[in-house]
Amino acid sequence: NNDNNNNTNEDEISELTEGYKMGFKGHSNVKTVKEVSFVGLNCEYIASGSDDGRIFIWDKKNAQILNILAADKFVTNCVQQHPNLPIIASSGIEDTVKLWAPTAKHKFDIDKNEAILDENKQLILAEEQFQLLFFSRHLQRLRVLLETFEEMETEESD
Repeated sequence: NNDNNNNTNEDEISELTEGYKMGFKGHSNVKTVKEVSFVGLNCEYIASGSDDGRIFIWDKKNAQILNILAADKFVTNCVQQHPNLPIIASSGIEDTVKLWAPTAKHKFDIDKNEAILDENKQLILAEEQFQLLFFSRHLQRLRVLLETFEEMETEESD
């Protein structure tokens, strides 16, 4: 069953990134604009903020999530690496900029973070549904205005 999920995710990545070399998924990017950065001593990783306040770090070669860091209480928008040192700066909605450096203490376990990935998928789906509802109602209002305008034109021409 897990293989089916992996295939589905790969199919979704392929569909969403048509024309692109590779897609990186798992974070949520529906509330504000997020910065994406190449990080690592040889730029071997991709990092981005997320609407859930975390930093996501992927392997550039295969788009696998390597780490998820809790960075902000609200939203993490910016992630930048120091030009010479293995230090990352992040900022978001909070009024602090945080600095991150690699340590041997933290070991990332994707299985323990599946809930984060599922939560972000739900957040993205909810935002998409809201936008569809919003645009649907907007379209209905435009149709009513158009009908009213057409009726006014018809009355004027009579």
